[in-house]
Amino acid sequence: MSARSLIQNVLDRAELLGVSRRKARAVDRATVKKSEIGDLAADGWTVGRRNARSVVMTRPKRHDVLLEDRVWSVLWRMGFPEMSGQGGAQVTVNPGVEPRVTSQVDVVAMDEDLCLAIECKSAQVRGRRPGFQQELGKHCSVRDPLQRAVNDPGAPKRTVVLVLWTSHAVLSLNDRERAREQNVVLLNEQDLDYFEALTFHLGPAARYQFLAEVTPGRGIPGLQITVPALQTKLGGHPCYIFSVAPEYLLKIAYVARRTARKSDVGTYQRMLTRSRLKRIAAYIRSGPDAMFPTNIVISFDKGRRQSVTFSRAHQEARAEGATFGWLTIRPAYKSAWIIDGQHRLYAYSYAGAAMAAKGRLSVIAFVDLPAKIQQKLFTEINAEQKSVKRSLLQELYPDLHRDADDPTERIKAVISAAIQYLDDDADSPFFDRIQLAAAPKTDLRCITLTSLYSALAKPGFFWSAVKGKQVLDPGPFWDTSDDQMTRRCVTLVNFWFAKIRTAVPEWWDAGSGLGGGLAMNDGVSIAVDVLRSVVEHQKRKHLPFHDMTLGELKDCTNQWADALAAHFADMSDEERRQFRALRGNQGHAAGVRHGQSYIQGRFAEFQPPGLAEFLERENARTNDTAISIINEMERQISRITIGGLQATLDSSDEAWWYQGVPRGVRADAAARQNDDQNRRGAREKYLDFIHYREIIHGNWPLFGDILAPGKQNQNKVTRTDWMDKTNKIRQIAAHGSSGTWVSFEDLDFLKAKLDWLKGTPTPTTTTLPEEG
Repeated sequence: MSARSLIQNVLDRAELLGVSRRKARAVDRATVKKSEIGDLAADGWTVGRRNARSVVMTRPKRHDVLLEDRVWSVLWRMGFPEMSGQGGAQVTVNPGVEPRVTSQVDVVAMDEDLCLAIECKSAQVRGRRPGFQQELGKHCSVRDPLQRAVNDPGAPKRTVVLVLWTSHAVLSLNDRERAREQNVVLLNEQDLDYFEALTFHLGPAARYQFLAEVTPGRGIPGLQITVPALQTKLGGHPCYIFSVAPEYLLKIAYVARRTARKSDVGTYQRMLTRSRLKRIAAYIRSGPDAMFPTNIVISFDKGRRQSVTFSRAHQEARAEGATFGWLTIRPAYKSAWIIDGQHRLYAYSYAGAAMAAKGRLSVIAFVDLPAKIQQKLFTEINAEQKSVKRSLLQELYPDLHRDADDPTERIKAVISAAIQYLDDDADSPFFDRIQLAAAPKTDLRCITLTSLYSALAKPGFFWSAVKGKQVLDPGPFWDTSDDQMTRRCVTLVNFWFAKIRTAVPEWWDAGSGLGGGLAMNDGVSIAVDVLRSVVEHQKRKHLPFHDMTLGELKDCTNQWADALAAHFADMSDEERRQFRALRGNQGHAAGVRHGQSYIQGRFAEFQPPGLAEFLERENARTNDTAISIINEMERQISRITIGGLQATLDSSDEAWWYQGVPRGVRADAAARQNDDQNRRGAREKYLDFIHYREIIHGNWPLFGDILAPGKQNQNKVTRTDWMDKTNKIRQIAAHGSSGTWVSFEDLDFLKAKLDWLKGTPTPTTTTLPEEG
């Protein structure tokens, strides 16, 4: 009995064209007699096209059928040469025994290297799957029968990969852990959206990105090649120059890597223009003279040194700067990052399999190129074509800095990976709420990766300091491996914000929309900084955070998380509006201090540095005092300047106003007077505090000596800086509802200036410069 007789209904692509058309539709379609319309209509069918003797009727596919058909269709568009037909594949589980027992697999897709066996599980509404463990066990039982069925003795061995593809399924950490232990890949509806979009963008080349997703880090025997190559150095870094078929390079290359199941379609769209790919593909197909004389630049992933070996060949003459030999590559899918040449390579996906197989590309390949050099090359090369957004580079940090020797570089990868995981975790408060580089902003997706990254990257969470490559005073997120650090970061951030979301679900769910303001950049950053202050408080008690289990970490922060959640829950509508209005560094600091103050009200031991001073200023109501002082300062400076102009110029015909007040200041005052309908009367009453600075500058001989303290050789701007500082203090005081407070130092400054102004007399004589 041949191995292939053990699997039924797996067919060549040429036999599946009709199946592909049916599965691509979102509806079931049937052609029936007109007399059957009533019966089918009662079962949800609707009439479409009417023929002479029949009608075409359609009905939306059931959710489970639709999931299975979408999965099958995306793999079909990826170009798998063999796939299961309608109804899935049947695999014999007891070969040589009668009666034969078979097991059905929803979707099977095979190429020369792998066999994918996919079980699809869908629900009408999102929820947990209580029978998931049984479903997982049943799917695992087909692994060995499939291994026998798809591998003929003596032929190259295919790797069998099991996938459970779910829709509307909420899986627990235990479910995911069991699947990982059983070596079963879990994909969901977001992954399906991703691969559909990626296939649309890359064409059949998306197949290799998909295979990399389901076989992460696994070497594929069929990809090993040996090519003639030159070994040399560029910029002091060893590299190899060789020629290879685009077909091969398409299998191992990538532009961006998804982290924690997060879509990087936007990165491909940013780095690859679909219309340009098609134009280059047309050039490739134009004839035998089509060629690319420049090199594709790649970097083999760090940690794959054993996957690339070089054997020096005999050379007749001494080589200058290069050694000829044979390069053997034993890579995995998605193991070579394309630094330059993305369009030239991926255009072959559109040019067709034949062109990709017979074409040649010249390649410069680095191995273990330091992450900083990779980033520098990538940025410089691509920035010349189109600027690379900071957020895009941050999304690529897991590729650029993973397992770096420098801890500060490693943490870049960890934080980026953690944030993208949070956005993709259906149980996280941040699920679908983080705006990545290419994602459009919405009321819900309004938390940028950059803002959350900045909040998590501050000292305290991973360490307090780094000396060289040594971490000093490790924090709660620090661990021995990048994966463990990512998991610790994700766990504690999810725990902290889950408390907040549970306490104020309607506020959190509003995002940046009407009634929102919490699940936005500033609100999230404030909550993260309160968590940091809790961590610092606990560290002062010498708690060994980095040695704690995940459960102990949550226990250690539980009461503090409850307190911050209660702080948000106790806010009135007006206080929520004030919280949303917090802006800039001072607004952020005020939001953090108010959260800390609430926690301190529950736990007196909580004494973050600086909180006592903030509360003292707030209790002293320094803003009110500052406004009162500045109002009196304005009256005094008006007395001195306006009184001085009126005393030295003819006040009867208002010459003092037109000759003494600069034209721009007069225009501003007139506009304000007009808007106010002249309720204040005299036009000078519409001057703002900072206007008096311009009046002083324009009448320097009159006011320079009395209102501009400082050295005579200093310019006007420097000597009147005190007015600019006063105006900035006034702005802080006027926006006290945002939670910012005038400091005691600034209050002392204002008091001193007021005393000085009160003692300054009004000038009576001088010679004024003519207005230009």
